[in-house]
Amino acid sequence: MAARPNHVHSDRARRALRAWSTALTLAYLLTTQAALADVRIEGLDGRPLDNVQATLSIARAEAGTPIARIHRLHARAQDEICRALQPFGYYAPRIESDLTEDGDDWQAHYVIDPGPQVHVANTDVRILGAGAADSTFVSLAADFPLARGDPLDHAAFERGKFRLLDHAARHGYFDAAFDSAVVLVTVHEQRADVVVHLDSGPRHLFGLVRLNQDVLEDRMVAGYVTVRPGDPYDVQPLLEMQAGLGSGPYFAGVEIVPGILDADSLRVPVTVNLFPARTQRWEFGLGYGTDTGVRGKVGAQWRRLNRSGHHAEALLQASQIEYSASGRYNIPWPYPSTRLLALFGGVGFFDPDWSESWRVAVGTSYAHSRWGGREVISLAYEYEDFTVAGQDGTSRLVIPGVSWTRVRADDRIIPQRGYRLRLDAKGAHESLLSSVSFVQLRAEIKAIRGLGPRVRLIGRGTTARTFTDAFTALPPTQRFVTGGDQTVRGYGFESLGPEDADGAIVGGNTLAILSGELECRFLDDWGVATFLDSGQALTDFSGKLSVGAGGGLRWFSPIGIVRLDVAFGLSEPGSPLHLHLAIGPDL
Repeated sequence: MAARPNHVHSDRARRALRAWSTALTLAYLLTTQAALADVRIEGLDGRPLDNVQATLSIARAEAGTPIARIHRLHARAQDEICRALQPFGYYAPRIESDLTEDGDDWQAHYVIDPGPQVHVANTDVRILGAGAADSTFVSLAADFPLARGDPLDHAAFERGKFRLLDHAARHGYFDAAFDSAVVLVTVHEQRADVVVHLDSGPRHLFGLVRLNQDVLEDRMVAGYVTVRPGDPYDVQPLLEMQAGLGSGPYFAGVEIVPGILDADSLRVPVTVNLFPARTQRWEFGLGYGTDTGVRGKVGAQWRRLNRSGHHAEALLQASQIEYSASGRYNIPWPYPSTRLLALFGGVGFFDPDWSESWRVAVGTSYAHSRWGGREVISLAYEYEDFTVAGQDGTSRLVIPGVSWTRVRADDRIIPQRGYRLRLDAKGAHESLLSSVSFVQLRAEIKAIRGLGPRVRLIGRGTTARTFTDAFTALPPTQRFVTGGDQTVRGYGFESLGPEDADGAIVGGNTLAILSGELECRFLDDWGVATFLDSGQALTDFSGKLSVGAGGGLRWFSPIGIVRLDVAFGLSEPGSPLHLHLAIGPDL
């Protein structure tokens, strides 16, 4: 009898072989490393493309990822793409995908047709509760970012919800909550219904606002509190109070702490903790300017001399053209008054190329707000021992004066739009303890206009005139000369002005300056500029303006703009070149 084949043993062998092969394949996939060379996405752009790229797990696979994981990431890619497109209203995309091997590298390729975009069919945004009578709430509901006919955008939906909750939090609707906040999408109809119902709850009120400080008399800071118990709660006056208290020299920090709500009266008490600044502040500086050469300074502030808020400062300065010491004692009025009485004095030696003088000045000033600007009325006594063009002189002047300054800017350090206007008038008379009579008027304006996010146009102008019958008796500080970093570039510091028969500058009774500058940023912190300056110190507006032109580099630093300019003095023979370096804010 012939023996039967052993099929049982044969089947077992085949199954064992297949299992062994599968195990070997799996082991190969798990242990073999792959480098994902490229993930290509076609058919999308803008925000949908950005979101898909950020969502795809396979796009974040690192070199050396096992091949088995590459396949798993590719398998889940379609679901990830669908989810990434839904925030933009695309709920039915068509996706073609491919994963190919290129040597040791793998390439994933996705061709995406986002399909039709869902549009908003109806928007139902309502404010319930006390907020229904709030005009700003009503306006926010009417201007909800998703309106009928708009493409569905979930980011706009969330933005609209945030605006409502933000207004509620800022204006005392602390119990505000959404009864409904949904987007109902009907995919086969390509429509969405937006439903947002916010129950604002009651509006809370201010309770007692208490300033917690032991630095100044209460009368000096009480004016910062502009709300009264029972006023509707609003965060804006609290922010203004915080900014005002922190802007002076007295406090290093201002902390606003809402208290426990009184449920019966709906009132919220507020405590303002004021942390005192250090009583003294010292400042040391070393720098260089093409007008002044190497310069240094030592400054000191005494921030709280008494509980009435008196404060003082002193400054020592030294450079190649100046050695001076000055001080100032300030007496403020209680806030919100803008009045400030100051006593000041100083002594210095000044040595620009065209003159030399010793000067002593003492006086007082009274500053306050007027016509949207800052007005300063002053009375000073100035003694000056000077030499101009080889002629010595001495002056004693009692000078009353008034100045008015107004600054408007969207940013005080690097504005895109703004201006500064200053008007000055001062004088002296021989009948009032002065050695010479004169009247001096001066006007300055500087304006900045952005022509785009990276381009600014800057213009400035100055005109001044001194009226006197004894010009040669005036000290150098009351005569006009110009030229240098801040006036007419292309010329040396105070090198432009009327001259005597020997060619020595003696100064003029008239001043005229005009300047235009175009500035362009090529990086966030760097830019270039080109400019044309013209100006001159004159005698009775007689003579021609000197012209300078050039260009320079700009560094937009945290403390202001650093300007390095190369300018040519076009009105001089040979148009000599001058280098100018200046640092500081625009306005």
